[in-house]
Amino acid sequence: MGISGSNKKVKINRSTVEALPYFKPNPEKPNTNQQLVFDSVLPGFGVRITESNKAYFAQKRVGRKVVRFTIGPCNQIIPEKAREIAHEKLLEMTRGQDPNLIKQGILAEADITLEKSFHDFVEVRSLKPITFREYNRAMKKTFKDWQTKPVNSITKDMVMRKFRKVSSESGPALANLEFRFLRALMNFAMGQYENSKGKPLVSVNPVSRLSETKAWHRIKRRQTIIDKSDLPKWFKGIRS
Repeated sequence: MGISGSNKKVKINRSTVEALPYFKPNPEKPNTNQQLVFDSVLPGFGVRITESNKAYFAQKRVGRKVVRFTIGPCNQIIPEKAREIAHEKLLEMTRGQDPNLIKQGILAEADITLEKSFHDFVEVRSLKPITFREYNRAMKKTFKDWQTKPVNSITKDMVMRKFRKVSSESGPALANLEFRFLRALMNFAMGQYENSKGKPLVSVNPVSRLSETKAWHRIKRRQTIIDKSDLPKWFKGIRS
C-alpha cells in the first residue's frame, strides 16, 4: 500500500473520474506516490490515482488494520459496476474478512467467524422465510456478541453458560429453539471448513454439551387454545 497524498471526496461517476488529474509528484514530499479520492456517497469506495493510472478500490478497517482492495482500472470498469463490487467487498470487511486473502485463496482460521458461517449457511440452505427470520433474530440478539468470534473458538463451556442465560431470561422454549439452530450451524461449519492441514476447522460441535449433560428443556405441548383477547400479545411476542 503506497503512501498517499491528501484525500478528497467527490461523487464518483464517469465524468468525475475522467476529470480527475493524474498524480503529480511533489519534491517537498518525495515519499508520496499516489492520491486517494473517496466517494461522497458510499464510504470506503474510491479511486487511487498514480502518475499514470487510476483504479477503483474499496477500503475499510478490519480489526486493527486498514484493508484496501483494488477493484480494477478505471478505464476497464464502469463506475456503476465498480460501486457494486465495492459494496460487496465492504460487506465482507464488515464481517471481519480480508477480501485480498479470499482472492488469493488464503483464508485464515480467524476469518471464519460465526457470522461468516451463518452467511455461508444461508446461501446453501433453502430456508423458509419464517425459519430465516428466526435464525437471523437469534444471530442478531442471542449470538450478537459471538458474531465476530472465530467459529472454532466457541467452546462447550461458552455454550452452556449462554444456554442457561437465555433459558433464564427468555424461557426454555426459546432457548431450545435457538440452540438447535446453533447446533445446525456448527454442524455446517464442521463439514464446510478445513484448516491448513486439511482437517475440519471445527472438530467437535460445542452444542453437544447440552445433550451430554441432558440440559435440553422438556417442553410440554400446549393443550389450551389461545384466547382471542390474547392474540395481540401473542403476535407481538413472536415478532419481537
